[in-house]
Amino acid sequence: MTDTERQLMILKCGQLLQDVLVEIRNLTCQDGHAKRVNDLADLTHNIPQFMVGRDEYVIGYIRQGFLDYARTYHPEIDPETHRYVRLLDMDADEFNNGYRRETGLLWPAPTVPVAIAG
Repeated sequence: MTDTERQLMILKCGQLLQDVLVEIRNLTCQDGHAKRVNDLADLTHNIPQFMVGRDEYVIGYIRQGFLDYARTYHPEIDPETHRYVRLLDMDADEFNNGYRRETGLLWPAPTVPVAIAG
């Protein structure tokens, strides 16, 4: 993996962690999802190891894990089209152009710039 590819994957992993945590939070508000929450947490708990350069093999494991997750929890769709798998597979242009709700992927970029106090 080149430095550029690694930087893109780090950004995608950060987005993936955010999205998984939101999904976990939503699932915990409903009964009967303890196994699913555990599966998501188990799948993603090593992502920070990759992000800090300690485990380069996490990405292949995670992608395969999300394929299995999609087969288990979303059997009505092709696992390759599951939003977490697609996120991992995006090229730089797809990722940098943001997400669109209508695609069934993640969240759009804010429409109003956010001012940062300095």
